[in-house]
Amino acid sequence: MKKNIEPKLKIELSALSKQNLGEVWNFLKKHEKTSIALFSHLIENNKACLPKEQFRYFLVYQNNEKTKNLLAVFMISKSGLIFHQFADNLKILEDADIAPFEDILKNKNIYSIIGKKEGTEFFQNLILKIQALAPRTEYFYHYLRYNKNEKKTEGRTFPLEYAKLLKWNTIDDLDALSPLQALYDQQEVIPPFKDFDPVLSKANLKRLLLTQKMLSLQKDGFYIAKAGTNAIGYNWVQIGGVCTKTDERNRGYAQFLVQNLISYFQKNEKKQVALFVKENNESAKKAYYNLGFVFDSYFKIVYY
Repeated sequence: MKKNIEPKLKIELSALSKQNLGEVWNFLKKHEKTSIALFSHLIENNKACLPKEQFRYFLVYQNNEKTKNLLAVFMISKSGLIFHQFADNLKILEDADIAPFEDILKNKNIYSIIGKKEGTEFFQNLILKIQALAPRTEYFYHYLRYNKNEKKTEGRTFPLEYAKLLKWNTIDDLDALSPLQALYDQQEVIPPFKDFDPVLSKANLKRLLLTQKMLSLQKDGFYIAKAGTNAIGYNWVQIGGVCTKTDERNRGYAQFLVQNLISYFQKNEKKQVALFVKENNESAKKAYYNLGFVFDSYFKIVYY
C-alpha cells in the first residue's frame, strides 16, 4: 500500500494587513518593474497605504520550521481579476501544497489572470485543480521597458503640427474621448466571447481620467489618437490605452504620444517607463523598439 507523500513545500497564506504592509511594500518595490499595477494600489502620495476594499491582497509564504520566506504577493479584485508577482524562483512552487489556496479560490468567480507568464500559468493550474476550469481565451505579450540608450529615432522630427494638436486630458474630455476608448477596448481588451459594453467602457475611461495621466491629439474638433498610463507606481509607470483612429494610422501619432509621456515622467517625476505589446503585433513592437524600449519578460493574460 502506497503512503501519502506530503508536498515538498508547505505554503501559508496571509491576508494583507497593517502589520505586514511594510513587508509587502518592500517585496513589490524590489519587483516593481513587473508589478506596477499590483504595487500602485498600495501607494498614496508616494507612501505605503492599504488598498481599497475591492482589492484583496495575499502573501504567499514558504512555511518551514525555522523561517517564513515570502514567495509571492497576489491580489484578487471584486470583479475577479488576479494580479500576481512571484519571487525570482517560481520552480520552488511546482510541488507546493495547494490546500491554502482552496479556501480563497474555490468559490471565487475568476474573470482574468494577469502577470508574468510563469505566474499566470501557476494560477491557471490552481484554478484547473480547484474549480476544474480552463481559460476560454489566452493572450501572450512582450513586456517592454524603456532604455534611452537603445533609442533608434534620435534624429526623427515629428511635424510641428503634432505639437499643436497635443493635449493633456481631464475629466471634461470624457464624452469626446469615449469613441477612441471604445475602439481600443473592442480591438485590444474585450475577449472574443464577451460583448462590448459601452457603459463599462466609459466608466473605465472616467476612472483613467480621474486617476491616471492621458495625452491625446485633437484634429478638427475630434480626438484622433490617445495614450496614457494604466498604473503609476513608486519608481515606474505603465503606459497603456494607446490607440489611433483607424483612418489616421501609420502617421507616427502613437509614437509621438508615447515619446511625450516618456519625456514627462522621466523629467518631471523621475520615473521609469514600461508597457505591454501583443507578442504577434510586429508593427507595434518595431515602433516601440525604435523609441528605445527593450524586451524585459513574457507576460500572459487569460480570460474565463
